[in-house]
Amino acid sequence: DSHSFPLYLESLPKMSYYGAYSSKQIYYPADVRHIVEYGRVRGIRVMPEFDAPAHVGNGFQWGPQNGLGNLTVCVNREPWQSYCVEPPCGQLNLANPKMYDVLGQIYNEIVDLFGPIDLFHYGGDEVNLNCWNTTDEITDWMNGNGYGVDADAYYKQWSIFQEKSRQLLVSANKQQKVPGILWT
Repeated sequence: DSHSFPLYLESLPKMSYYGAYSSKQIYYPADVRHIVEYGRVRGIRVMPEFDAPAHVGNGFQWGPQNGLGNLTVCVNREPWQSYCVEPPCGQLNLANPKMYDVLGQIYNEIVDLFGPIDLFHYGGDEVNLNCWNTTDEITDWMNGNGYGVDADAYYKQWSIFQEKSRQLLVSANKQQKVPGILWT
C-alpha cells in the first residue's frame, strides 16, 4: 500500500529499503512462507493482494536513480484530498513502460512466496484521475499517443493496465491462469 512496502523482494531489495516503516518492520521470504504454511495446515488460504495502479508510492522512490524513471506519481503529494482517497498518495506511472518490468518482478516473487496460487487480488480501486491529469509526464504521454485526457481516456488506460497486470501474473505463474479479484 502507499503507506509502506514491507515485503522484502530478493530481486528488488530497494522496495522494502525505501518502503518499510523501519528495518524491523519487514516481511522476509521465510516470514511469508511461514505464514502461508501456518494458514494452510489450518485450512486457511492466505491470498496475496498487490493493490495497483493506485495505493502505491512508498518503496518505489529508487526508480530515477537507477535509470528507470518515475515508477510512481503523486507520491506523498499535498493536499492529499486532491490526489488520493487517503494519505499518503501515490499511483503507478502509466507513461513509464519500465513500471511494467518492475511489476513483473514483483509478481514473480509473490507467486514464488505464496505459490502455488489459485486466486490473486489486483486491488484496482480508488484511482484518482486528478493525480494522473496533473502529472505532465502522463498528460504528455496521453496526448502524444492520441488518447486524450478526459475521464473515459483514463478509464480505458486503467483497463489496459489491468489486462497487462493479468498477463504479467499469468507469466509469473508459469502460464497458469489465475482468477483475479478487484475492489469495486
